[in-house]
Amino acid sequence: MSLSDLEGPYVPTIAVLAVAAGVIAGLLFAFSNFVMQSLDDLEPSAAILAMQSINRRIVNPIFLLFFGGAALTSLGVVGYLFVCDDRGPRELWAAGAGALYLVGVIGTTALRNIPMNNRLDAASASADNAAETWSGYRGPWVRANTVRTLAAVASATAAVIALTQG
Repeated sequence: MSLSDLEGPYVPTIAVLAVAAGVIAGLLFAFSNFVMQSLDDLEPSAAILAMQSINRRIVNPIFLLFFGGAALTSLGVVGYLFVCDDRGPRELWAAGAGALYLVGVIGTTALRNIPMNNRLDAASASADNAAETWSGYRGPWVRANTVRTLAAVASATAAVIALTQG
């Protein structure tokens, strides 16, 4: 099997990855850039309640379409590298884009952000421990989110580069 055999479905798949990873990069960037800082302007108990609400509401069909869609297309472009005979620059850039998304975005989300979100969701927003709870959550969460953001940007960029190849 060569790229010319699957040019039709393969190239649009890379384009879908570029767009979906780009959308997710923008969303994640917004959190690190101003959402978390805005929550810091609130009392810690209010910040906790707001983030708990955000974490529940973000799991919705539109978010899942982009977040999960990028993951599925990532699996497709990485998998294609293993079955194609023509492993040129397009396939390598596309597989790199997929790997960056799967490891950097999905992996970090699963191993870091979701467990932190679950702990925050179980926490009480009482005034007694709210400041400690919020400060213990915010810093590590933003660091992990920054990793996800950079991985999503790199994934989208590599996918665009793949589209410019051969």
